[in-house]
Amino acid sequence: MVRVLRERGALDRTVIFFLTDNGFSFGEHRWVSKACPYEECVRTPFLVRFPGALSHVDDHLVSNVDLAPTFADLAGVAPGNRVDGRSLVPLLEGRSPPSWRTGVLLEYVGDRHIPAWWAIRTANFLYVEYATGERELYDLTGRLGPADPYELDNRADDPAYAPVLARLAARLAALRGA
Repeated sequence: MVRVLRERGALDRTVIFFLTDNGFSFGEHRWVSKACPYEECVRTPFLVRFPGALSHVDDHLVSNVDLAPTFADLAGVAPGNRVDGRSLVPLLEGRSPPSWRTGVLLEYVGDRHIPAWWAIRTANFLYVEYATGERELYDLTGRLGPADPYELDNRADDPAYAPVLARLAARLAALRGA
């Protein structure tokens, strides 16, 4: 594709996105599904070739909801309706917007095998609420205890994490209400 775009003289005015809509758990956390709230299901490839941009890795929290506003921005138009996402163009240009999101809403409607769940993923934590009433909280980077990047030690009932849990539960409720 890149070769053909280059041959046609279009590569310098073409943005290429490579991504997927979901990951998949192959038994991690005893799930074999694409419907889990864990890293295996939610952290997916997201690569962009942007003309004039230098190759870099960006740690900002992004989501597939950012695609429509990004495409609109690249086309020089405003979305006709309210959108949940934000344009990624500043990030693609290597700029850091002053007020980027600090959490991403994750959700699954549920089915006959997996209950509905809602989660917020931040740079440091994953907080999940299930329709069954169960809750999970993982300290991904070790902010209050040992780092748990594999989401194995649920801290939802740990008193040391009560303030974090309350803050994330409130943010999740606000995101769900929006």
